[in-house]
This record gives sequence, structure tokens and C-alpha cells, in this order.
Amino acid sequence: MDRNLETKLYQKYPDIFRDINEPPNKSLMHFGLEIENGWYDLIDALCESLEDIATTLGVQVVAAQVKEKFGGLRFYYYLEGDGDFATIDNIVQRAENASYSICELCGKPGKLRGRYYKKTLCQKHHKERNFHVA
Repeated sequence: MDRNLETKLYQKYPDIFRDINEPPNKSLMHFGLEIENGWYDLIDALCESLEDIATTLGVQVVAAQVKEKFGGLRFYYYLEGDGDFATIDNIVQRAENASYSICELCGKPGKLRGRYYKKTLCQKHHKERNFHVA
């Protein structure tokens, strides 16, 4: 993700992204958000939901790694405090599922594309990248 967009998220959700300055042997957040700009709004909405529910449950969600894998979002986290993992997992799972319908490059509607290397792209970026669909 573009450094400016990352910084906006880090400043808006400092508790969720508090491990960004940890060395790589302590946190994979050291590598930043390993996604493209098109998922910015998805991550923003996810973090807002996580903050809201975490406050209600009395826990803190801390991002451990945020990346693309097999064409979809992966948001790995840990909780501080005794809370309902199922509720948090449900919110994260919904965002991860939604990523398969959002172009990772531009944020417009997209779909999972590619035969061996998967990426969620809109039609325009699919054609530009010349992805081969199985």
C-alpha cells in the first residue's frame, strides 16, 4: 500500500497498528500493509468495526500481519484481554470474504482472477495485467 495511505490508517487506528515499529523478529507489521491501495476503504471499515466491538467487549485488537494471499485479504491479529474471539473472527472473516469482490488495485468491483497466481481485479486491471483465467 502507498505509504501515505498506510500512515493515515496507522494514525487513525494507533492501537490496532501499534506494532508497526517492532523489528521483524517481533512483528510482521514491520513490513507494513502488504496489500494494494484498492483495499484501503475495506481496511478502514474493518478497523472501525474492530475498534467499536473491541471497546464493547473490553479487549484490544492488535494487527499481527495484513497481506494479500491467494487473491484475498488476510488480516491476522491477536487480542489483549479476555474477549469473544468468535465475534472478532466473524468481523474479520466478513472483510476477508468481501475482498474477493473488490479490485485490490483501484477499489472498484472485481473478482478473483488468475490460474496459478490469483489476484482480485476489476475488468480494466485484469486486461492491463493480462491475467489468464483458468
